[in-house]
Amino acid sequence: MGNWNMLSNRIDQTLFLVLDKLVDYLYNLVDYVSLIRCVFFKKLQYKKQKYSSSWQEAPEDVIEMILKHTNLSGRVRFSSLCKFWRCVSMRRDIHAPPQLPWLVHPQVPAFPSYLSFSSLSEGKIFKFRFPRTNYGTLFCGSSKGWLFMSKMYGWLSSEQLFLLNPISGARHQLPYLVNCSTVEVLALSSNDISECIVAIVLNDDKELGLCRPGDKSWSVFQVLDETNYVGDITRLLFSSSGTLFALVEYCSGANGVGAVQTLKLGGDIEVKLQLVYFEQNWWINNGLIDVFPGVACHAYLLESTNNEVLLIHHFYEDMGGEGNNEENEDNKPDGFVYFRTKCFGIYKIDADNCNFLKVQTLGDQILFVANYGSSLALPASDFKELQGNCIYFATIGGFSPHLESCISREIGIFYLDSGRVERPFPSMMIPRDGCGPSWFTPSLLDR
Repeated sequence: MGNWNMLSNRIDQTLFLVLDKLVDYLYNLVDYVSLIRCVFFKKLQYKKQKYSSSWQEAPEDVIEMILKHTNLSGRVRFSSLCKFWRCVSMRRDIHAPPQLPWLVHPQVPAFPSYLSFSSLSEGKIFKFRFPRTNYGTLFCGSSKGWLFMSKMYGWLSSEQLFLLNPISGARHQLPYLVNCSTVEVLALSSNDISECIVAIVLNDDKELGLCRPGDKSWSVFQVLDETNYVGDITRLLFSSSGTLFALVEYCSGANGVGAVQTLKLGGDIEVKLQLVYFEQNWWINNGLIDVFPGVACHAYLLESTNNEVLLIHHFYEDMGGEGNNEENEDNKPDGFVYFRTKCFGIYKIDADNCNFLKVQTLGDQILFVANYGSSLALPASDFKELQGNCIYFATIGGFSPHLESCISREIGIFYLDSGRVERPFPSMMIPRDGCGPSWFTPSLLDR
């Protein structure tokens, strides 16, 4: 009996010790869990505070200082970080440094969901995907920082037109066109949509259509009298004074600079129109240009940095079938021709005296010209990486009615002082149907 009591006491003591150790273990476990929980949440809170203070709560003056020294492509990258930085990066009141134009690539295939741009300052290609509502639209050109887009509705024989800013995403509707071919010649009077007038060329390049964004219809004007001469309107330019200049090529029976006309839109809006005629034989006969064997010529209108309207002659060598078409290098089809840039001529339009004045040097200016869209001039002093007195050109180059597309190497630089031509940019695929390369000035415009 005594032995049993002693055994029972030992068992009780052992159980008590086990239970005591178990309770201590459980208390310690709770303490560990509490400690881990505390440390974990404090770490998360610290990370959140650190993230917030680094990105979302950065001092406003620091943000503005960063963005004022960042070009638009850099601001686009900032906008992808988070909602806060997207909102800040797209602010128009924080002015970006001067922007070099981007080169808009031709659309391939015919109905893409994006546009590609080349940045001269960075040497990179960017792709901007359209919103789903803009799928199937075609790029027709650019002016004053806006892309001119169209969408055809074949069953209605109509064309939907609108202005698009790929940076800000802003879109402004234009009136529909019915029973008209695709618009290729256009110009805006201002980058501010609230006071902008849009001009396009219609009906076999003989008529002008004018409207303001938001209008229900186009005001159409017959500006070329086919009973006296034949010609096509190939370029449009709104000068800083508000006058609309229209370049008429392939004309006969007219030359020089025409008299000012007045076009009246709805309400009290009036637009001054001045026709500029370019007929190659007239220029040769008056000693304004020389003759180069086998040379073709295109012309452009633009306004200089000194607010002078310039007429640019782009002279080509007709290389015939010797042009570079990389897809058919060994077996070029009949009819293939290739135009290679030879030189440029620059003339100031003296509208008061209806005359042209030869320009020998551009000084600090850089000109950007292309077959499609608007041409422009910028001061070279705003861009350390570029030099003045030169012309950046982007043209189609090759052509054949038997090819769906061809390769163009006519994207380069012409230096006026030496007459030298450089082609430092990659070749570009040009579709037979559609818009060729065009210059676009990126901006944060939304209205």
